[in-house]
Amino acid sequence: MSSKTELPLRNYKSKLLSILVEELLRNPVSNFFSPSTILCFKEMYIVLQRIKTLMEDCLSRTKMWLLMQIHVLANSFHELTLKLSTLLDIFPFKEVELSQDIEELVVLVTKLCSQSKPLVDPIDEFFRRQVLAMLDRIEKEIVPDHLKLKKVIEDL
Repeated sequence: MSSKTELPLRNYKSKLLSILVEELLRNPVSNFFSPSTILCFKEMYIVLQRIKTLMEDCLSRTKMWLLMQIHVLANSFHELTLKLSTLLDIFPFKEVELSQDIEELVVLVTKLCSQSKPLVDPIDEFFRRQVLAMLDRIEKEIVPDHLKLKKVIEDL
């Protein structure tokens, strides 16, 4: 339940970020980092853990729950993406002596993260509204159209 155009961009940002992490692991420059660098690493770890936890939470939920919480989830992912962008922006990359290519990737990931918006797929939003309208009619004791109800249940 995400925008079809946003999903490839999210995957792209993830791939770019993984290249950065792989570079840091492959080329450890020193055993000593400044306190600000260590703090940034810790904060990035926390944000990435929160993203992982949110994704695991989504995987463990029903489609109906996800559909009803779609705006909350979109905003949560957006906030975490902005936090990651801020951390990448203030990270002292000169201290870890990355290659020029990796520094450019960091700038690109930071830019992509900072420009992200909480997006909800219009199809999911339309379906959410259909389900809510149907639930509202049932609450008012209006018998739903059998075919529409069947379609909604099948789509869930």
